[in-house]
Amino acid sequence: MKPGKIFILGLGLLVLYVLVINLLRPSAETLYTSLGILLAGTAVLRAFTLPERKRPVLAPLLASMIPVMFIWAFNPGQTNPRLAFYTLLVVVAGVILVHGLMWFIFRKSDRAILATAVVALTFFTYGHAFEFLWQHKVVWTQWKLNLLLGVGYGGLSVAFLAWMLRTKRNLLPALMLVLTISAFMVVFSAFKMTSHDTSATSVKRDRTGSTTISEAAGVFPAGEPIEAILEDRADMPDIYYIIPDAYVGETILRDIFSHENKPFLDWLRSKGFYIADRSTSNYPMTFLSLASSLNMVYLDDVMKEAGQMGTSRNLIAHVTANNWVGRHLRSKGYRYTQIMTMANATSTSAITDMEFAYVPYWRRNQFNNVFMQTTVLRSLVPSVSGSHIYSFDTLERVAEIDGPTFLLAHFILPHPPYVFDRNGEVMNNIPLSLHWDRAERSKLGNGYLDQLIYFNTRIKQSIEGILTKSKVPPIIIIQADHGWVNSGRPDVPVSDEVAWTPHIKERFSILNAYLVPPKIRERLYPSITPVNTFRIVLSELFDEDLPLLPDENYFCPEEKQPYNVTNVTHIAQER
Repeated sequence: MKPGKIFILGLGLLVLYVLVINLLRPSAETLYTSLGILLAGTAVLRAFTLPERKRPVLAPLLASMIPVMFIWAFNPGQTNPRLAFYTLLVVVAGVILVHGLMWFIFRKSDRAILATAVVALTFFTYGHAFEFLWQHKVVWTQWKLNLLLGVGYGGLSVAFLAWMLRTKRNLLPALMLVLTISAFMVVFSAFKMTSHDTSATSVKRDRTGSTTISEAAGVFPAGEPIEAILEDRADMPDIYYIIPDAYVGETILRDIFSHENKPFLDWLRSKGFYIADRSTSNYPMTFLSLASSLNMVYLDDVMKEAGQMGTSRNLIAHVTANNWVGRHLRSKGYRYTQIMTMANATSTSAITDMEFAYVPYWRRNQFNNVFMQTTVLRSLVPSVSGSHIYSFDTLERVAEIDGPTFLLAHFILPHPPYVFDRNGEVMNNIPLSLHWDRAERSKLGNGYLDQLIYFNTRIKQSIEGILTKSKVPPIIIIQADHGWVNSGRPDVPVSDEVAWTPHIKERFSILNAYLVPPKIRERLYPSITPVNTFRIVLSELFDEDLPLLPDENYFCPEEKQPYNVTNVTHIAQER
């Protein structure tokens, strides 16, 4: 069979496969994943059905697809397929443009192809080289390292291109080797992508919020579409829902971290806050915890559905973005506002009236940031410290908005990456590996406590500003999504309660503080968990009947299996 017919037959089978996947698992995520597979598969098919001498033309293209597809394939639960596909398209278009420029320079196909490969290699390895050299302290300032790499990469590239202009050697064998290896890695990534079921609903702007966890669980009926009441409810308090990520409770801070947090808690009490000093989180991971608290339910039913899709977090992200609390407050005349973060759980929303964003979505999305961090574009990755400072500054601005406003403010503090010392000085010269590698964190000193102390200082300033500017006494809830672990993770089954007890206690203990009107304060209690927070607040604020749920804790012993949970209430709340 002629190569052209093989290509048409292979492409037809690939299109048929993609159609079947979308019929079996219809969703936007499946569509974009299958489009990525189709694009990669077409490139591989074409590479091996072209005449032998022309095949290497696709070597740089396939090689450039690998970084995007690897991140996509190995982070299925935290990747937005639509954004990943667009990134892949941009990479393909960029390689085509570079190849055209190189052909114009060299006027020879093999030289142009190899030159394109050199440009791609430089582009996609720059970030890796930077991290490696920075971690080994080749130089002590980032601008000097960028200068060193720029000169090094530029000199090697120019020397290589000059050699290609003079050499008479046949370069096709080298190009075929690059093509073969690249094709294998692209096919491997595509196969890995097809093994993940991504059938979930995209996060779209949907003011009706037609599907939420609460409705899926049968707790609240869908009812009529929810729209904000336009009248000015000037008598209603602004509501600030502030989530400091991984802020552990007072007892654990004192007993495990050797830090006395009483001065900060006493300051909060002096401002009228109620401290739920025995509070625990319902779940040990941010995306589960916020989905639960913002929908006021446990996630049993929706987790069964999500669990059928492997590790994908897209369904949970959808119901968080369309959360019941926000939609209900909008129906009562509140404006729903949110500070957008670089964490997937709070990087976007479907129901906001007003968004505060340090950078546009394409720059704060984790997929793009991980990708850009490995390339020449690493300087475009937003400043983590800058985003934190922006969030603190934004808190006071909400008090200046006319009418009642609900603000969702998720702070990725004191959780790593560690970018502040306890005085608020920005620590720029720290390799990323030290932020995330548990074994390496000790080299930073106690970065967690430093950031916790900094958070305390800044949130006090913000609270003072909010109280000064608010026309109506506001409701302020400072509630961590989960705790933080200093004792390590036992390598034993979760049924071994003795081994797991320290880990679970640290992971579920949280800061939980409420500045609320007296009638709400009367219903609060020391062991309240986040699932009941808005059941109490909304019941009293709008005279509604939202009965409390049992305060329970659900633990996933394997972070890569977030829906395989175990009830550990008897451990987490044991005194």
